[in-house]
Amino acid sequence: MIKKFIKLIIIYSIFFSNCYSQFHKIPFENNLYISALANDSLNVILAGTSTGIYTSYNNGNNWNYWYYVNNYVNNIMSYIHREIKKPITYICFNNSIWDIIGSGIQSYGKIDKINPTSIYIFKDDINNFVSAIGSVNTGGVLTMDYSLEIGWRSLNTGLPVENDSIKALDIINKNDTLFVALSNGLYYSVDEAESWQPVSFFDGLEVDKFVLNTKNDLYFIVSGTQEKSGLYKNNIKIFDEVLPLSAVAINRNDDVFVSSTIRGKGVFWTSDNGTEWQEMYDGLDSCEITALICDLDGYIYAGTNDQGIYKSLKSTTKVEEIVKSKSIITQNPFSEKTKISFNLENPSYTKISVYNSLGYVVAVSADEYLNDGRHEFTFDCSSLPSGTYYFVLQANGNVETGKMVLIK
Repeated sequence: MIKKFIKLIIIYSIFFSNCYSQFHKIPFENNLYISALANDSLNVILAGTSTGIYTSYNNGNNWNYWYYVNNYVNNIMSYIHREIKKPITYICFNNSIWDIIGSGIQSYGKIDKINPTSIYIFKDDINNFVSAIGSVNTGGVLTMDYSLEIGWRSLNTGLPVENDSIKALDIINKNDTLFVALSNGLYYSVDEAESWQPVSFFDGLEVDKFVLNTKNDLYFIVSGTQEKSGLYKNNIKIFDEVLPLSAVAINRNDDVFVSSTIRGKGVFWTSDNGTEWQEMYDGLDSCEITALICDLDGYIYAGTNDQGIYKSLKSTTKVEEIVKSKSIITQNPFSEKTKISFNLENPSYTKISVYNSLGYVVAVSADEYLNDGRHEFTFDCSSLPSGTYYFVLQANGNVETGKMVLIK
């Protein structure tokens, strides 16, 4: 039954793969400014607003008011911690950075007199050593080593921090090079932020909204309506229409989506690196779009100013069955544990979910970015009753299903 249902989804997705330009409004409070949207590795959707943090565990159909904040949420990011194998979500707002492990929230301390705008994890080794680096509205960069608990320290050599009007808006790591977006330029560091160098082409321009695709290409927005304003990919401008842009998102097929703050302009998307752009505006009700994400299933979420959250009616990713590379179950039927092995032709975010006969997820055996090649994961059923189970393997925009029989 599960397999038939998934095949129906596959056929439906292929047939309508180019027909996802419509949005619909999902249940969410109006009269709120949506300042940030994010999703973690479990596809939990998080919305940062002018009054607090909201979460949805069922694809935006219902929302929980998670935590009160007394100012706008500036940024939300999430990653899988290598040691504890759980998603950690970081929230930047009003002189504070919070880290959230699973569903529990922990205050990560107050940062006096500055307003953190972004945070990025650039070290995470097997010894549980993690370094966080954050950009702040004073134009500088801070870092903290969790394991040493030495507090935040500034790493501003080469940055124009002497000018109080300059703000650092975002930070990201690309191939061991850190980039920081400032309100007057773009800077990079190859020595873990100990020193910074300018990218001279962007001198005097406001850079913001870093995003990486699966090939590690860097996308960012240059704000304003000047000649150099627009969306860039690795320092090359790919969106030429002169519009004030608000957000950029990328799905796992590396299609690019960008939004404008002008009401009625909607969302633009390209599947060919900017050669051609199409506009998505049906159902957006002339909204001012302030935030944009693409979830793990390929759906676009658009946060707005005072008009709630909108979601694309259809997924933006093609879902096809894997033909060239079948997965292998090492033992089936099995009594306690079995292994699922498969080959990836290309590096990809990979997820293996296991369902029972009622359609409920009972285990997630893999949920991470994997390199190409052969991989093997163990499915432990020692705590589950005998019966038939189904696995769903998602990788490279494809889906494969299989049946497993547990006999105790």
